[in-house]
Amino acid sequence: MSYCLNLNCQQPQNPNDVEFCQTCGSKLLLRGHYQAIKPIGNGNFGRTLLAVDLDRFKTPCVIKQFSPKNHNLLCTNKASELFKREAKQLLKLGENPQIPSFYAYFEEDENSYLVEELITGKNLLQELEAEGEFSGKKNLENNETVCYVQDSLCIMLFNDIICNLLHISGSTETRPNNFIKDILCT
Repeated sequence: MSYCLNLNCQQPQNPNDVEFCQTCGSKLLLRGHYQAIKPIGNGNFGRTLLAVDLDRFKTPCVIKQFSPKNHNLLCTNKASELFKREAKQLLKLGENPQIPSFYAYFEEDENSYLVEELITGKNLLQELEAEGEFSGKKNLENNETVCYVQDSLCIMLFNDIICNLLHISGSTETRPNNFIKDILCT
């Protein structure tokens, strides 16, 4: 399955073996090797898609497509600046097992994209929904839960320290659904 990145496409699902969307005619590969598979998240500033890098033996990755819902020019310009800053911040942070690796940032067909490592597992929001709040005797006795919260806080602190050192504002993405359980507490 190949997924069309045209935000206005009415039927974005396509077979793997086509270069252009069968519905709208948009090209399906970004930079000739990033193939979107399906959307996995949506927000005010765009969407996130599961993808594969065909130049890296179909290695799974994530494509963040910048497409702000607010069409106010001032807001859009600021959001675009923050999106680009996120890419630069990921690049400067380098390799860290608790932060997705930066693969690419580029603009193509009047859209901005950030490609990064796919990190799998249950995120903090899913954990909260499944287990309830991290409080009470049951959760305090669970060392894994305590470790999870401690590691999440360490990531946020690490991000803030790096941002201060690099003189950039912090990530706007510090939300429970951006912390993946499987990479914490290692």
